[in-house]
Amino acid sequence: MDRPETRADLDKIGKRWMMRIRDSEKREKEWRTDATEAEHIYLCTEDGSNVDNPDFNILHSNVETIVPSLINSSPNPDIRSRF
Repeated sequence: MDRPETRADLDKIGKRWMMRIRDSEKREKEWRTDATEAEHIYLCTEDGSNVDNPDFNILHSNVETIVPSLINSSPNPDIRSRF
């Protein structure tokens, strides 16, 4: 792999990466906004709550409901010859 020799080469590479980062931030802006709002709703923080959202924290109830189904019993390994 060729290494950049001059400061101008490094600047060119850096500008290219900064442009890629800015482009990805533009593409992901709506997704990140939705994810942040969903997180605020899920954790019941004041930042994301509005009239349409519930005023209770559903994180604890969801986790406590799912845990028994995930940790029901110890796993049983399936050991047998493949062929």
